[in-house]
Amino acid sequence: MTSITLLQIEMFIKVAEYLSFSAAAKSMYITQPALSKSISRLEENLGVKLFQRSSHGVSLTGAGELLYAELCPSVRKINAVLDDIRNMNGIRRKNIIIGCHNAFYENGIFTRFKDAIREYETSHRDVTVLVELEEYPQLNEMLLSGEVDLIISITTSVTSAPTVSKKLDGNAEFYLVMSAAHPLASMETLDFERLENEVFYFISIDKNRNTSSELAHFKHLNFTPKRICYMPSFQSVIMAITMGRGVTLSGYFDTRHKSSNLKFFPVPEAPEPPRIVIAWRTDDIKSYAKALVDML
Repeated sequence: MTSITLLQIEMFIKVAEYLSFSAAAKSMYITQPALSKSISRLEENLGVKLFQRSSHGVSLTGAGELLYAELCPSVRKINAVLDDIRNMNGIRRKNIIIGCHNAFYENGIFTRFKDAIREYETSHRDVTVLVELEEYPQLNEMLLSGEVDLIISITTSVTSAPTVSKKLDGNAEFYLVMSAAHPLASMETLDFERLENEVFYFISIDKNRNTSSELAHFKHLNFTPKRICYMPSFQSVIMAITMGRGVTLSGYFDTRHKSSNLKFFPVPEAPEPPRIVIAWRTDDIKSYAKALVDML
């Protein structure tokens, strides 16, 4: 058994974030075969598969999700210590911290910002962009307290504090998603009132969270579901749906998740449809962070 290196851990985290071996390799300036070989060695060393590879793309296995959740804080701490050491030698690095909703990062919404962030980091070599994943209420708290420089949220959940500025990015599309084997999946146009006996799955690390936000969507669609369940990650929601345990009402889906195992029904727009928004503290944003906002 060979020892596991920090580089392998870094490669694993990159693939987990991008859910793409080619994109992860590009971000690390290495070849895809070299990255794939390193991940394979890591999996062999651990004795488990960390990624599920298929014609529909790459996803984390249960072991991969656990490893990613446990390693991220440690890797951030290591990078912070290394930055401190660099600063001792006069190499001053600056950080921009972006707060992003867990689901946005996992279901593809954040993907649209990645190219702009890479372009920004290329032209600002002394700046590192970090991403913190949280739920909507925590994102607002982190923004107002100064823990993050900006957040990516939706208009219905971002704080309305007068000290916060906002930049609209685009419409947050919504879909009703179910297994392709679901009895209702054969319908061309879904009758939402027939979903009253369904269990709806959503993403949240708090299984006892308030359901008011989800119930507002159901009210617009004129029905109340049988039960609402919360899962800790996007992958776990998709797994539950694919296994026929229930359905979900979710925002934008990256095309890599639109597999033949799932059926997608566009949800009619609400009177005031939620939109993706970038928010920051108006009078307390670093100039180099505002430059990133302007690029997003």
